[in-house]
Amino acid sequence: MKYLAFRIAQFLARSTPRPVAYWIGDVISWFHYRFNRQSRSAVIANLSIIHAFSGEPATPARLRRESRAVYRNFARYIVDFFSLFHLDDDERRKLMDLADLYDAIQRGLARGNGVITVTAHLGNWELGGAAMCMGGFKVNAVALVQADPKLNELFQSQRLARGMQVIPMGHAARPCLLALRRNEVVAVLGDRDFTAARTTVQFFGRPARLPHGPAQLAVATGATVLVAVMVRKKDNTYQLVRGELIHPEGLTAEEVTARIARVLEGFIRQHPTQWYIFNHFWDIEEDLAVSHGALAASLQATEATPAADGER
Repeated sequence: MKYLAFRIAQFLARSTPRPVAYWIGDVISWFHYRFNRQSRSAVIANLSIIHAFSGEPATPARLRRESRAVYRNFARYIVDFFSLFHLDDDERRKLMDLADLYDAIQRGLARGNGVITVTAHLGNWELGGAAMCMGGFKVNAVALVQADPKLNELFQSQRLARGMQVIPMGHAARPCLLALRRNEVVAVLGDRDFTAARTTVQFFGRPARLPHGPAQLAVATGATVLVAVMVRKKDNTYQLVRGELIHPEGLTAEEVTARIARVLEGFIRQHPTQWYIFNHFWDIEEDLAVSHGALAASLQATEATPAADGER
C-alpha cells in the first residue's frame, strides 16, 4: 500500500503542473493531519518545546496552525522529491540558491580529509544531496534501506540517477571512512539517532537522542563538518542555508556533537514548520522504539539484498 501511494505521488508529480501537484498534496495532507491523532499530537508537542525554548510560548491556535503547515510542507517535499529530481541540472538550478554551498565544500575538501555534511529532516534534504552532485562533488549519502524492496528501489533510483552513492545505514562505518580517505563528501542526517543508544544531547534545553556517529567520524579522520539545510522559500524555490564549518582538531566527539546540535537548533527555530518529525522527539523511550525499529527493518532488508547500494 505504501509503495502504491508513492508510485501515485510520483506519477502526479511528473504528469501535472507543480501548483496542481501541490494542491493535491495539500488535500491528502489534510486527511493525514485530521485523522492521525497520534502523530498530530506529537508534532504539536515538538513545536511547543521549540517555541518555549525560544522564549515565545505558542498559543494553542498557533500550534494548530503550524502543525497543519508541517503536514502540508511535508506533502510538498514529496512532490518535489519526484518532480525536481526529474528535471535536468539547469532547470533545478533555477529553483535553488546555492551561493554558499560550493565554496564551503571546496574549502573543506582543500584540507584533504573529506567533508561530512550534516543536515536534518528539514526542508528538502534529498535536494541538498542532488545540489552537491550538480557541483561535481562525489557524494556518499547514508540512508535507510526501505523494508519493501520495490519502495526501496523507487527511492534509491532517484538518488542514483543524480549521481549520489548510497551507503546503507547500519553498515556505513567502513564505506564512510573510505570515502573520506578519498577526500569525498559524506552526507548524513543529524537529527535522528537510529541506534539503540540512550546517550542524549541537550537540544532545545532538553535531553534528546542525536546521532554521535558524524562527530566520532570527524574526530577519527579529521574531516571537516558542514552543517547545512535546504529550506523552502515562500515562492516554492529553495535556498541552501549553512552554518559554520567545524574543524575537529582539538575537539572531542562530544564537543563536535554539541556544536552540531546548536547549529541545527538555529535552523529549526527559523523554520519549525519545515521540520518533519512525526513522533514525540523528546520522549526518549518512544524515540528509541521508533528509530531503532526503523533501523532493524532496514538491516533486515539490507541483508536480503545481494549487493547493497553504496558498496564499491
